[in-house]
Amino acid sequence: MKRHKSHKTLIPQAPSPKGRRREEVPLPLGEGFRVRALKARNKIRQYIMSDIFVRKASEADYNAVASLLKSASLPVEGVAEHFPDFLVAENGNEIVGAIGLEMYGETALLRSVVVKASVQNNGIGSALYEKLIASAKSLGIHRLILLTNTAEQYFAKKGWSKIEQQSVTGAITTSAEFTGACPSHAACME
Repeated sequence: MKRHKSHKTLIPQAPSPKGRRREEVPLPLGEGFRVRALKARNKIRQYIMSDIFVRKASEADYNAVASLLKSASLPVEGVAEHFPDFLVAENGNEIVGAIGLEMYGETALLRSVVVKASVQNNGIGSALYEKLIASAKSLGIHRLILLTNTAEQYFAKKGWSKIEQQSVTGAITTSAEFTGACPSHAACME
């Protein structure tokens, strides 16, 4: 095993076709590259989040939110009826994210979590989620349910557990998401 004079990190190489072991070669970017890349990513994330404002949705935001939902292949059925309980993430004059709540007494449906593709993975979804959870608690919501086709792992990391869709009862089952907007194979979580 050889070490490059200026680098200590080594990348093991696969054996040569004739069975002889190739020598390891140095990582050309050095040990600190990954750390520098992560620091740069965090600075970009902080910069993006410094321009994001999460607020209650207004009627004027509906078309932008509907467009975001359609671009993410998420249902828009039932959104208009519950739009007063939506939050949006705004960057300047542009809506870049949204999240909704459908309230049914002390139970609510968390729905329509969407972030514009070009700014995903920068904490916008988490900011929307945290603000919505705080809002739900202040409104006296004791049980939150969601249906998802694509974000089961995301919500599992946030402490949600998968449940049988048939175990959900009450007025929440009249929601557009329960009555057909979401496929029957969607994961139901609480």
